[in-house]
Amino acid sequence: MSNHLHLIASAKNNDLSDVLRDFKKFTSKQIVSTIEANQKESRKGWMLEIFRKEGVKNSRNKNYQFWRQDNQPQELYS
Repeated sequence: MSNHLHLIASAKNNDLSDVLRDFKKFTSKQIVSTIEANQKESRKGWMLEIFRKEGVKNSRNKNYQFWRQDNQPQELYS
């Protein structure tokens, strides 16, 4: 499935929500930048337009919404 991510993470000295926020911020900027820079990407305009339309719906965004605002955390014990 290419439309979502499963992540196993822990944070000993930080709040896990802060780690997840920073992860989403960093990766979204890198992915959008890579899409913009790739001249051979035939879906570039289509993808960026989807991200832009979603970004307009969220007042905390400047340009694009890449990740969903919610997540579905599951605590792992082992």
